[in-house]
Amino acid sequence: MLLPNHKGYTEEALWNVDIGTDIKNQIIVGSTANDLCEFTNEMQSLIHSKDVMDGLVGSKEKAFGFSAIYQSHFGDLTSMHSMAKASGESPETTRSEIISWFQFLNGLALGSIVIDPDAKIGEDSVPIREIFSKHTIEYDQIFDSEDMFEIKNRAIGMMCHLIQDLFTYSHCNRNSHNEVLKFYCYQSQNKQKHKEGDHVITGLKQELLNQCRSCVENISNNIEYDYGQILSLDNDAQDSDGGIFA
Repeated sequence: MLLPNHKGYTEEALWNVDIGTDIKNQIIVGSTANDLCEFTNEMQSLIHSKDVMDGLVGSKEKAFGFSAIYQSHFGDLTSMHSMAKASGESPETTRSEIISWFQFLNGLALGSIVIDPDAKIGEDSVPIREIFSKHTIEYDQIFDSEDMFEIKNRAIGMMCHLIQDLFTYSHCNRNSHNEVLKFYCYQSQNKQKHKEGDHVITGLKQELLNQCRSCVENISNNIEYDYGQILSLDNDAQDSDGGIFA
């Protein structure tokens, strides 16, 4: 989903939620962190004026190698956007990695998982350890902060981002029962076609907002957000590919 939409849907979901302004602001920042990673704070002012991702990952030279922002779109970390790593990946594999993110972010937001912001992800026993096993990315690079207040609340925003991508046309295909039929792979898609389909699935906006609101309210009441319903697979769920966006 395009960055302005992530920010806008998160703000809308938080409209009547009774939490502090500082917490709310960090959740909103966190809802864009999956896309921007190391650049979250620096790029906030550009979100309203253009599609930031065109400038950051429009060419591989600008996001070369094993940086978090590159890997989250073209490499091993695409589960940060509720997408598969490669065509042919089983829906169970993709779902498992997305669940790892929810487990990690839930725990971090609730305080049951404690991290060192300067530590490399994968050197500890967090649920996303295997996803980062090939990389030397640090926690402060994906949250763009070393402040634990910011990190814990950005973790909630990152869950909102995952939720929103799960209800986006070019990220996954859902059946009439709102079960996932297929997770898409960004590498197998035409970038322009992906962008054109990078918006909420018709009829599911209210469910998207309800899930984001439930996530925030649960955490504020020290309850883990239940992601199970939105990750239900169709009995005939298919391996990933680019879909109609290839």
